[in-house]
Amino acid sequence: MKALIIDNFFDDHYHTYNEIKKLKFYSLKEFNSKFNQKQTWPGTRTEILPLVNLKLSENIVHQFFKKAKGFLDTSKVNIEMYAHQRDKKFSKKDWIHNDLCVGDYTCLIYLSKTNLKSGTKFYSDTKKVIHDVSFVQNRAIIFDSRYLHSAYGHHDGRLNVLLTINK
Repeated sequence: MKALIIDNFFDDHYHTYNEIKKLKFYSLKEFNSKFNQKQTWPGTRTEILPLVNLKLSENIVHQFFKKAKGFLDTSKVNIEMYAHQRDKKFSKKDWIHNDLCVGDYTCLIYLSKTNLKSGTKFYSDTKKVIHDVSFVQNRAIIFDSRYLHSAYGHHDGRLNVLLTINK
């Protein structure tokens, strides 16, 4: 599996976390209606981050380019990003999926408090678990969007930033 795990992703994690917490989060129904979308995901999500906080978005992209160098060619990429939040009530609404319809690579950055009973599992084509990444605060995982994956062990306030990267 081609993936990169980066601990201590943000140099200023608490500032980033606090800025994200100030943003408005929308339910799926609100999001699709307000932004004329047909997305599917459990939880709540912000609108595209550069539209609501450009300085924060620039910091995230800067950190991504700095930390992902050598893993993938970042010279010609397009990045779309959201903040995403989930609570325990969404734990049964998860499913195994890939992100190929939205990007070539996916980056998840775990922002909220560490919970080792939570994280992201990766699956083979036969849906057998092949890798498990624990939810550790300020950890990022970058992976090929073709990989099947699913979040698990939701805890109240599970907050992450989601980047979709297109080459």
